[in-house]
Amino acid sequence: ESGMATMQYHATFAEQRLGMMLADAPDPDPSGGGMVEVVAFTELDGQLGPAELGGQVKVGDQVTRVNGRSTRGLDYAAVLDMVIAAQRPITIHFERRGTKAEAAATEREVHREWVRPE
Repeated sequence: ESGMATMQYHATFAEQRLGMMLADAPDPDPSGGGMVEVVAFTELDGQLGPAELGGQVKVGDQVTRVNGRSTRGLDYAAVLDMVIAAQRPITIHFERRGTKAEAAATEREVHREWVRPE
């Protein structure tokens, strides 16, 4: 969207469970590469995850790289597999456009173990 500011940043995590839920972005990149975004934070036994506790990651932020590997064109299942399989510490690069993420309310879900659909 023309005129919207874009912010790029990265966060490094040592933990296996990061406490964020990913999904395909509702408005895929018009150049043909899909994007994956943070749609909620998760909690386990009432405990917030490191993604939310760190304060940088916001709902609506798009995941652009995992440990230096681009996520362009991958769906959320492929990106989630990358995140789960990556050695720790893991560095995830994010992109935030405009004020979308800042305006979104913090959403939380109960943590569920990822099982790849067959």
